[in-house]
Amino acid sequence: MSDKNQTPLDYEEVVTPKDVTTLTPMQKRLQTLEFFPLLILAIGMWMTNTGKDNADTLLNIGGLSSAFLYLFFSWYMFRVGKYRPLELVLSILCGLVFPIGIFGALFEQVSWPYGKELLQFGTYGGVFLLFGSIVLFAFHLKDKRASLFYRNIIARLLIFTVLLVYFGRIYF
Repeated sequence: MSDKNQTPLDYEEVVTPKDVTTLTPMQKRLQTLEFFPLLILAIGMWMTNTGKDNADTLLNIGGLSSAFLYLFFSWYMFRVGKYRPLELVLSILCGLVFPIGIFGALFEQVSWPYGKELLQFGTYGGVFLLFGSIVLFAFHLKDKRASLFYRNIIARLLIFTVLLVYFGRIYF
């Protein structure tokens, strides 16, 4: 590794090849399974925007399955063997904010009541959890296990929050 222009994650004490966390087969399946409901939801939203038939069915299937997947299995997807109490609380909060945001986007797409409120709550919750995770990541940078957890949760929260902000701008 070059000594020039190293970032904090390049230091040997933070990242070493022997510290790579392996995924269990269940975690691999859940991470792969995570994309299918979101893909169905995206196809349903595209079909709704283009005026295709049966878009509501795909929206309901994709939205409900992705919301329940995140609600019940979000704590298991972040590739951590043993959670600390703060990480457990953060993963539970993400497991609650993700479905609320997904339901908000779904409700707004099909013009159901309380869609704006759910979308706003999901967006604000995602932003709050994103900034909180970034701060906690900075404090746990040298802890290999915790930094892996925070990187995974920051990546999911960043994508999720950006999508909710995008949907919020469309509907507000």
